[in-house]
Amino acid sequence: MSEILIFVTIAITGILGALVFFRGRKEKENVFYAMFVFFLDFWMLASFLENEPGRVGLDNIEWFLRLDFVFGALIMYSWLRFCIALGASSGYRLRATPWISWIGGIVAV
Repeated sequence: MSEILIFVTIAITGILGALVFFRGRKEKENVFYAMFVFFLDFWMLASFLENEPGRVGLDNIEWFLRLDFVFGALIMYSWLRFCIALGASSGYRLRATPWISWIGGIVAV
């Protein structure tokens, strides 16, 4: 039952992220939000599969654990960029925006 719920959640968030992206590809906040949703979906999938040794095999669990951390960092970075872009579209500018983006990118890497 929990497997169905996880895959339904991944599908719904993926569809909503794609709708946001295709409705406004030129706006940065839509692009970064779609990236956030994309990474979130893969994070949920990796997190699910790292706890399922019967499905992926004991040798592959380590890879899904690593992917879990990678996608977690990418989620943080894309959410940061989304918040910066959303603030910029409403007229709010941070003076340290380039530094925040670089530091967030380095932390994500």
